[in-house]
Amino acid sequence: TIARVAGDGPLIGIYPSLPVSVDSYNSSLYYKGYQNWVEQFGASTVLLPHEGNVDWYFERINAFFIPGGPTRPLPAFVKGMIQRAIKANAEGDYFPVWGTCLGFQWIVEAIGGSSA
Repeated sequence: TIARVAGDGPLIGIYPSLPVSVDSYNSSLYYKGYQNWVEQFGASTVLLPHEGNVDWYFERINAFFIPGGPTRPLPAFVKGMIQRAIKANAEGDYFPVWGTCLGFQWIVEAIGGSSA
């Protein structure tokens, strides 16, 4: 279940860009830093799963944030979320997507293909 953590600001979905092979303690510290950074501006955050029903998650968040991480292939879930955001924005439903480092690379690949 996804629920707002604090306040009534937007709910930002954060994708877990680190590989599942990274131990949970270190990955939770990594993502907590991003969550604290976003939440200081009044938004709430939720850590999204590595995969899942794109439409279900998309309808429950207000923006999508993809942190950096080690280079690896574009996950289908991330590509689906980016494509869904493009569709929503084209239809007048403002839905921001932010990618840092690897996240930005994935955005470029989702839009321009693997040779972009």
